[in-house]
This record gives sequence, structure tokens and C-alpha cells, in this order.
Amino acid sequence: MTDIADQDEQLKKALGAFKIWTADDNGNFVSTVPKSADQKPAPDPAADAAVDIYMSPTGQPTDDQSKLYDDVNSVLDVVKRLYLPAGTRPNKAKFRAYYVRIFRLSQVGLEGKDPSPKQSKGALESLKASLLDDEGLNIKTKNLSALGETALMLSLPLAIVYFVLLVAGTGDIDKLLKALQISRTAMANMMLLWIGCFTGVCMSYGIRTNTFTMADLVTPGPDRLSPGMRLLFIGTLTMFFGLLFMKKIVEIKIGSYSSADIEIDPSLAFIVGTLFGLGEAVLPGLAGKRADNFFKGLQ
Repeated sequence: MTDIADQDEQLKKALGAFKIWTADDNGNFVSTVPKSADQKPAPDPAADAAVDIYMSPTGQPTDDQSKLYDDVNSVLDVVKRLYLPAGTRPNKAKFRAYYVRIFRLSQVGLEGKDPSPKQSKGALESLKASLLDDEGLNIKTKNLSALGETALMLSLPLAIVYFVLLVAGTGDIDKLLKALQISRTAMANMMLLWIGCFTGVCMSYGIRTNTFTMADLVTPGPDRLSPGMRLLFIGTLTMFFGLLFMKKIVEIKIGSYSSADIEIDPSLAFIVGTLFGLGEAVLPGLAGKRADNFFKGLQ
């Protein structure tokens, strides 16, 4: 530790310099073992225990260095979440390869008497592009598969209810629907509205994720909801608008059709649900505006 302290003193003489060292999960230094008495310990990015980077300014960092510091931490966090055992697809070999590159470019941009943060920034951008190329398609396929499987699982009971409503005879079902002041056909079409919505949400993800960001590699979507929660959330909002359409509180024209026709037209109900699923990004805002208009009417 004396040698490390001596290096700290030398770094303090360099304006804007950082102390860069390999660290474990607990923030402890990970160093090479000196093979002789005159050999000093050094950072060891190849060590299995090295999973973090200790970066401490020993002077006043430049703006470029501060930006590089933030970017390095952000990219390292994504790499850790992707490849370490608790990550999306554990792969220690890939983690080590990216970690070593991140550590070395951190040294170039932040450490020493003549750091080159702009050069390191370019190297980091190249690393990010490589990471997106490596994982973008895999992550999209994985997320789309999870979304599709969840949509299918949620759609099956809705489809069963739909067919039961179509073929079941009169009885308790009709009494219940009458109490709710909704027809059997309208209730069945609400099931198709949900199924259409789930289909649209899956299509929306496939369409809008052509260009990936680093955040896309470790989060299921911009709203950070799990597939099941996203489908249920957007499905509930779609059902809300479906009720508004059926009660003609809100009415829009879809070609020669009225939105109110979803009550009697199963195909239209499925199409409208799919459109709402495709527009999942704007749907919460529309619901919020509709609620604001309602409360303004009470004032």
C-alpha cells in the first residue's frame, strides 16, 4: 500500500489527473502480486475479482475528463449487468474482454501527466458501437420473444371467454351482463379489443427498436415495465377508451366506420385494439388529457 500511496503523491502533481485502479465488488483494490522486491504492485484488469474501476481525481478534472468519467461508469454498468453472473446473459469471458478495454481507455483519458480524454472518448464510442452490434439483435429477439409469449398467455383466457360468450346459451351470463348494461356481443368484442391490443404492443416493439441505445440492452423498454405489466397497463387503457367509444363519450371516424361500431363489429374491435397497441407510446398521454378534460368540466 506504500507504493500506491507514493503513486498518489506523484499524481497530485499532475493537473486534472486521476488515480485509476482495478477494484472488486466492494471497492477494494485488485493488484498484481510483485514477483520481486523492486517490483511495484499494479492494477490487474485480467484478474477475476476485478469487476469495477476505482477512479478518483487528484486534481481539478477538465470538462472532457468529467464527461469521460461519467461515460465510463455508465458503459461499465451496462457491461456488468449484461455479462456478470446476475446479468441478462452471463458471460465472464465477454465481460473480461470489454472490462479490459474500458479500463485501458480510462487510463489513457484520465491518468498521468498528459491524459488524452478526447482520444479515450473516441475509443469508448467505438466500444459502445461494438457492444450494440454484439448484443442488439440478441436483446431484441429475447425481449420480443418474452413479450410475444406473455401476450399469448394473456390472450388465451380472453379467447376462451370470447368463444364462451358466442356459444353459451342464455342463463346467468345474460343476467350478469344485463345488470352491467352491456350486451353479450359488446362483451365478446371487448375480449377482441384486448387481444388486438396485445398484438399491437408486440408489433410496436418490433417496429420501434431498429436503433438501439445502451439503455435498451439492459431494460425491456423506455417505460422500464416488464412484458406482463406493459401488456396489462396498455390493455387497461385500451379497454378504458373502448368503453368511451361504446358509450359515445368519445367518437372518431375510421374510414366509413364510427368508433362506436366496435360494440357490434368484432373485426373493427380487433383492429382498433391493434391500433391502440401500436400507439402504446402516446396512449398514457391521451388518457391523461381525457381525465384532465373531465375534471375541468367539474370546475
